Amino acid sequence: MKKGIRRLLIGLGIVAVLAIAVTASILITKSWVGSVTWADPKLDQLADGDYPGEAALSLPPGGAAANPAVKVVVQIRDHKYAGFTIVDPVAVAPTLDEVGKEIIARQSLKLDAIAGPTVTKVAFLSAVANAVGPK
Repeated sequence: MKKGIRRLLIGLGIVAVLAIAVTASILITKSWVGSVTWADPKLDQLADGDYPGEAALSLPPGGAAANPAVKVVVQIRDHKYAGFTIVDPVAVAPTLDEVGKEIIARQSLKLDAIAGPTVTKVAFLSAVANAVGPK
């Protein structure tokens, strides 16, 4: 009986430590994500075309993310954002469609802490800024 209780307490201790580590990682990443901002590129200086961009983010110590790198092609038409193609990782394209629609609607990268900011969204916005920003 004592062995069973001891094993249970050890198991609970391990679960508690893992929960604390995961929570700390999430909090570190979320606070970092919320602090990233972009200047709006001067779209009036860009010709119509497709502009490739990419971003690979370096997370703070203790941060974690599934997709810290994104490659995108930004379509500019009549000096405005017209569309986006996610080149890599393709699996996140549906997730980022709403962000792309918001950029097109506002014609801005300043999206007021997109609902549920994630590292992938930050990487997407950074890739867009890198595609059409100053070279």
